[in-house]
Amino acid sequence: MRAPWKLCVAVVVFQCLVAAVTPAQVPQANALMCVPGNGTVQVRFLAATAPSAVLSYSVKLQSENTTEPPIDLTHLVASAPSCATTFSGLSNSELYRASVMTKTASGLSDPATCIASPTVFAPGRATAVTVARVGVKSVLVSWTAPAAISALGYFSVELSNSLGPLLQRAVTKSTTSVTVSDLPLSQPIVYVTVTARMRVCACLVCSGRCGFF
Repeated sequence: MRAPWKLCVAVVVFQCLVAAVTPAQVPQANALMCVPGNGTVQVRFLAATAPSAVLSYSVKLQSENTTEPPIDLTHLVASAPSCATTFSGLSNSELYRASVMTKTASGLSDPATCIASPTVFAPGRATAVTVARVGVKSVLVSWTAPAAISALGYFSVELSNSLGPLLQRAVTKSTTSVTVSDLPLSQPIVYVTVTARMRVCACLVCSGRCGFF
């Protein structure tokens, strides 16, 4: 008897390697600052990287005081090179945290945050503000402190141009000069502002300003 045919079936397995696609990270707003006033907090920031892709910014303000009734306010800000929005009707001396998220077609960015505490009281003004370039990307900022510094918490040194803030540094109240490094070469500095702030985090400000090119 003839042996039956044995059918051999060759199975070819094709393996398709698919590279994992990582979603593009949504850029954050730059140079975020919380500027306190009498019952107000103004939130300032510069546009995120690749601003043409930005649809808008979501700016949220929340109270940091867990013993007070919760506050949760949100402002929508249109995309622009320099952005700002002001929250009013706030309690003086209460601490508030602002969060800014960039909205694009890909979604929302991680929040960039800053804090401020509004008040009607202001310390004395920093005077005789001077600035000198000490390197390609560094400047030395000096000033004269106000006569009464017992109520001061610190000095805030802000570098800005016509588009808005660039960098901010905080130094102790006993300091009257600071070297600011890592300046962006692509954006010229126009103003250097030294602000005296109260001990309660960040309050109404008195500033000394000088021009710089």
